[in-house]
Amino acid sequence: IGGGVKVLDCEGTPEDWQGLEVIGRGEDWWEINAAMEAELEELSTRIKTRYEQGDKALVGTDEITIVEEYPEIRQKCPVADEWFERHARRGRKARRFIICLSQFDRVGAWGLEGKADLADCFYKLRLGKIAVNHAKSLKKDTLVAWLRQDQSHALLDDSPCKLPSYREMKALPMAYTRTIPQLNSNNKNDPEKTPENAVKTSQDKDSSDCFSDEGTLLWRLIQKHGGDKSDSYVITEVMGYTGKRYGEGKQILQELRCKYEQE
Repeated sequence: IGGGVKVLDCEGTPEDWQGLEVIGRGEDWWEINAAMEAELEELSTRIKTRYEQGDKALVGTDEITIVEEYPEIRQKCPVADEWFERHARRGRKARRFIICLSQFDRVGAWGLEGKADLADCFYKLRLGKIAVNHAKSLKKDTLVAWLRQDQSHALLDDSPCKLPSYREMKALPMAYTRTIPQLNSNNKNDPEKTPENAVKTSQDKDSSDCFSDEGTLLWRLIQKHGGDKSDSYVITEVMGYTGKRYGEGKQILQELRCKYEQE
């Protein structure tokens, strides 16, 4: 993602977030709150600079703050809600971005009740059980099954995406150049989508990128992530069929090719 990266983490260990500035270890709520206050002042300064000198004055000054266990931090730090809302509404143009992490998917934990406009400022990456439960709430049984096939399967908003393997992520911790492969070409992480300029909206239900059945879902995944890869890569890494299930995946791949390549 580039830029300067800072972490607010109330329970991090010395081994966590190596190479980054970490604030708030050991539940130092005062330190975290003070850091958020300082970032609000910096945000105001940047907005003023942009007003006086234009966007070019902020080129190359990107700052990213990662917040671990955000719902707990917002309960303990009085300035957290203001920090979250102002960055949601003004952060993009001021070149200040936030990434908030949580084990909870409920809007109440995030302080977003009745604030759909704020929620739409963010992309939501859901992993593991949270992704599965969200897919269940959407009543998409095919998506639920796909998410359960492999730990690298996740949701970006309501759309399926495949994360890089743990090995790849561990090998490139400081590269800052890796983006999450997105299945839906209309769901790119476009910074222009904010309440200030074209709020991020859900996909058109008639879009050709929507999936109506399991076959279509798998075939689009294969096209997106395995078009130039070997069959074994497609079967294990894209479709998620490994070990004893490899043969099953191979048969499904052959059937998909017969069906969709003819179309």
